[in-house]
Amino acid sequence: MAATGEGDLSFTYMDQVVKPNKVTAKVGDSEVEFVCYVDLDGFKLKTAFHGTVDGKTMSGKYQTVSTDDGSAVDSGTWKVTQQ
Repeated sequence: MAATGEGDLSFTYMDQVVKPNKVTAKVGDSEVEFVCYVDLDGFKLKTAFHGTVDGKTMSGKYQTVSTDDGSAVDSGTWKVTQQ
């Protein structure tokens, strides 16, 4: 199964709920990609999550960059498990 689409999400940053301006998703049989765009404290940012699906678990790497100049802001790993 493969799909693409848009959706909603939010996260907490320094006790503040942040809702991205746009979220896109691509889901394949064993791969996922989520990209969200957010304005945070005056900065315009893009975070891309790339990962794999293994049963009820998805995990991978993410990278956040400035949409103004492409400079790296943050990167790391992520993991979610369906309960």
